[in-house]
Amino acid sequence: MSQLLTRFSHVQAHEFNASIRSRGVESKVSDPAPALPSPGCGRWIQGLNPQQAAAVEAPIRGAVLMLAGAGSGKTTVLTRRVAHLLERVPGGGILALTFTKDAAREMETRLRELLGPDSGTVSFPTIGTFHAFAFGLLRAGYQGIPNWTRLGFAKCPSLLEPADRAAWLREAKKELDLRAPLEMLEEWIANPFALAPADPAIPEWEVLRGKFRTHLLESGSVAFDDMVALAIRLLSGHSDVHADARSRYPHILVDEFQDTSRDQLDLVKLLAGEEPSLFLVGDDDQAIYGFRGADPANIGEALRHFPGLRILKLEINYRSSGPIVDYANGVFRDKPVHMRKRLEAGRSLGNAPVRTVVHGNGAEQGRWIVGEMERLRREEGLAWCDMAVLFRLNVLEPYYRSMLARLAGEDAAREVVLSTVHAAKGLEYPAVFFAGLEDGIVPYRRGGAEIPPEREAEERRIFYVGVTRAQRFLYLCSCRRRILRGKTVEAEASPFVRVPSALSGISGLYGKSGRAFKALRAWRRKKGPS
Repeated sequence: MSQLLTRFSHVQAHEFNASIRSRGVESKVSDPAPALPSPGCGRWIQGLNPQQAAAVEAPIRGAVLMLAGAGSGKTTVLTRRVAHLLERVPGGGILALTFTKDAAREMETRLRELLGPDSGTVSFPTIGTFHAFAFGLLRAGYQGIPNWTRLGFAKCPSLLEPADRAAWLREAKKELDLRAPLEMLEEWIANPFALAPADPAIPEWEVLRGKFRTHLLESGSVAFDDMVALAIRLLSGHSDVHADARSRYPHILVDEFQDTSRDQLDLVKLLAGEEPSLFLVGDDDQAIYGFRGADPANIGEALRHFPGLRILKLEINYRSSGPIVDYANGVFRDKPVHMRKRLEAGRSLGNAPVRTVVHGNGAEQGRWIVGEMERLRREEGLAWCDMAVLFRLNVLEPYYRSMLARLAGEDAAREVVLSTVHAAKGLEYPAVFFAGLEDGIVPYRRGGAEIPPEREAEERRIFYVGVTRAQRFLYLCSCRRRILRGKTVEAEASPFVRVPSALSGISGLYGKSGRAFKALRAWRRKKGPS
């Protein structure tokens, strides 16, 4: 079974968050890169700071949650932890789960570089995405019986392509004479193997789901979103397969734990068992994928489920300058102390202040951004590709791209990174212009409606992720009036943005007339401290 799992450690299509890169030139996060360790006692902690070293050498037995602050070197720690395990448990049995095939490949590459000649002599760990691991488990077998037959599939499963799913749904709609639109029917058949309650008011609901399940089982097709649910059904319904998986993978590591869904957490709990050797890595401050099913409450659930779970923190940021790190710390100043991380700058990157930039309208702001980019090129030696314009909403991307093309030329429009915050997570840039920081955009309120506390909390985390993409220069940009979806919108600054002088090291820049400053000051008096 392990050979099949290794074979499918990188599913080639539809990976969860498969595109975590922005257009243009991207900068990968550069964890602190100490020299490769020399053989000897404690070699895997050489060059690490005390927090990193404590995480690498944490007890093997039991559960550990490493809360890794932005830019704190989590990938370095994770790969050193795997190397440490390989040295302590020669039999192997290590499973490392992450979310994208790119992240899995990077982890594998770093580990092979770290081990050097030893990488070919050890029992190399299984490294892959949740979905790829689950898919490999479905296609594997135990004691000569294929796992897929245990679940009722007529043949070895293959990945169901979206086009084939849509074609089947159109035929089923016609055959069953369903009046609901295709978009609604898509929701009805989502996660067909999950235990979802039927709606008695819609009898066709379960009929369609049942028909879709039958189609999948007879054709040997697995939808991408069903892989983890099917793996859970296999392990929870077949104790012999569960015991085999536990024996093959007694040591489990999970990257980006804050992005796990409820199903993914349940899979981890099944694999970890009652006496886990479990190493969870995540940052609850960067949990921004709730719209895709990620559940930040899983961190609290892990605390409840694994008695004695040990919390470690990485709080030295090697990415950003001191003023940027100080600003980032203020975003969660009201968070409970036991979960709060107090980041410190780990290297000298200058002392340029964080700048809040308020303009009267988008055109005025656009001219200022291009002018400041030109200054950074001229005075600081930055290239166009060293600078990024980040925003909360995709709809803002064409505006800023056309602005760059019009004011700075095609080279700038092609090379400056323009990206949503979601797509920029995991990346870093010498200079970041975080634009569109108006209330209603950050936090995003559809139609100006109020949002529930949990949504506002996620919006604050999105703001934090945008702030922590910057290495040397950070500009928090808003305007009092902008054109959004063809309409002129009057705006107030985002409540997440602190005013100049609210924190040492922050400066403000305002429009020509000073009216923006007066508006911002009046808004602050009305709202009170954020």
